[in-house]
Amino acid sequence: MRRQFWISVATWGGTVLLIVVVTTVVILAIESLVAAEARAQTTDEISGKIADTNSQIKSLEAEIAAYSKSLTETQKAGNTLANAIKTLDLTKKKLDAQSKLTGQQIEAVTLQIGTLGTEIGVREGKISERLKEIGDNVRELNAGADTNPVRVFLSQNSLSDALDQVYNLQALQEKIRENVVALKEDKQQLTENKIAREGDKAKLIVLRLRLIDQQKLTEQNRKDKAALLTQTKNKEANYKLLLEQKIALKQQFEADLLAYETKLKTTINFANLPKYGSGVLAWPLDEVLITQKFGDTEFAKSGAYNGKGHNGKGHNGIDLRASLGTTVKSAASGTVTATGNTDLGCPSGSYGNWVLVNHGNGLSTLYAHLSLIKVAQEESVPRSGLVGYSGSTGYSTGPHLHFTVYATAGVKIAQLYRGTVASKCPPMPVASLNAYLNPLLYL
Repeated sequence: MRRQFWISVATWGGTVLLIVVVTTVVILAIESLVAAEARAQTTDEISGKIADTNSQIKSLEAEIAAYSKSLTETQKAGNTLANAIKTLDLTKKKLDAQSKLTGQQIEAVTLQIGTLGTEIGVREGKISERLKEIGDNVRELNAGADTNPVRVFLSQNSLSDALDQVYNLQALQEKIRENVVALKEDKQQLTENKIAREGDKAKLIVLRLRLIDQQKLTEQNRKDKAALLTQTKNKEANYKLLLEQKIALKQQFEADLLAYETKLKTTINFANLPKYGSGVLAWPLDEVLITQKFGDTEFAKSGAYNGKGHNGKGHNGIDLRASLGTTVKSAASGTVTATGNTDLGCPSGSYGNWVLVNHGNGLSTLYAHLSLIKVAQEESVPRSGLVGYSGSTGYSTGPHLHFTVYATAGVKIAQLYRGTVASKCPPMPVASLNAYLNPLLYL
């Protein structure tokens, strides 16, 4: 339509002008076609790279899933030196695959950012073209000066001339209107592309930080294996002795802690806590497998935990299977009360790396045996926000997550001064026995 309009006007103005206008249109059309083909070729190349990257991502995800399955089977097989070493070796392979996966994800996001950058450039170019066209149209419209149809008719020598001029002025006004509408559409698309690009850049930052964490976990895994081989001299009997020492240390610590917590008396108004079954808490792991429940479990009855827990009996939280480096998330939004590492004073006796979060609704949650802590005291965390990575610090015969739910009124951070083991531990969460709650009632 626009090309026909300009040709009709040029015909009215003369044959020479017609040739110039048509030639210009053809040249512009050829230039636009060449530019479009160049862009398409670049886009195709990028699309091909993205497809290839996504294919590698799927392959790595399948590889990681296989390692996870093998780790689960190995951990079920029992606590032997051979299984411990096999677990460490499988964990290293899984961490290496996760690092490669993150690298591929970074590559994919980088390519997407590049594609969006190209699209943004195209949109900005279109906006510039629209603005120029609008400016040219307005100048041409102003050149006509009088846009009043009556005065135009009166100023012309013939009805035909008057009709032609009115038609041309109306056509210019319509062209301006169309360009303004197109300009708004281009600006909207440009805004959406820029927002998407900012989102991808934020995602890229998260991925790069995750890669750094995975590299730290791989190094930790290497040190853990070296330490295990040094302590046991690669002999099963030495490993069993090491386990016995850890169990004895844990039992002594729990006896010390129970003696301290039994003396704590806290009045808790349970009516002010969230209702059971409300689902106020989310699972702290993406994949959930409970290896030890809360309270007076069969394992607790066998003599474990020294009676510490809800109403003085059993396990004071739940244990969830989680290989080294599994993402641990906050069960609800809240504020980090404190973080710590009990291994600094009483290695293998307690929680190891731990994080305590106050959710502001009467509940607080503890995440223990972490390999890396990713939050700090007084930091705000969203629901399902990263708090750290699972590990095997503190008393733990294998990587897992210990998850405890407290009535906030009954838990505090304290230094234990009595007991042969507990007195050596840095400050850590302690609570009156009635403050320990069954996590399954709130998850």
